[in-house]
Amino acid sequence: MLKKGFIAIGYPKSESINQISSALWTIGQQMGELRNDIGCTSHGKTSDETEGRNDKIDEMARELLIDITVLLASFLIRNFENENPRTTSIKTEENIGLTDNHDFNEFWDEAYGEFNMGDYSYTASEILFFVDSKAYLTELRAFRGTEE
Repeated sequence: MLKKGFIAIGYPKSESINQISSALWTIGQQMGELRNDIGCTSHGKTSDETEGRNDKIDEMARELLIDITVLLASFLIRNFENENPRTTSIKTEENIGLTDNHDFNEFWDEAYGEFNMGDYSYTASEILFFVDSKAYLTELRAFRGTEE
């Protein structure tokens, strides 16, 4: 999975990248196994077995695992977004921006609402615009056709 992530953000397929991504994948796999062993659900373990789970890893190791996860995730996200930045306009013959179509956005948002993810909230039109610009254009054209 990490190998695909590295390739997606533009790293060439090379032996060194393969080795690095494989090593990181191994770390991720081991972290998953550790999570399964000491996690809240601990997959099929009895309550007696899960009671001592916190004693299986010390505080320094916990901090290391969290830091590794944050570092790797931040690196991948930052590099992906630098290579694929979100813009507020779609590069087409229409060269439209999200804020250029207030009536359509309002119609779409009333139809599909707002989506909450933790502390974040996005309107349906924002999601459609940024995730699938071709679908946004298709729906915008359909909306314009029904207006006329």
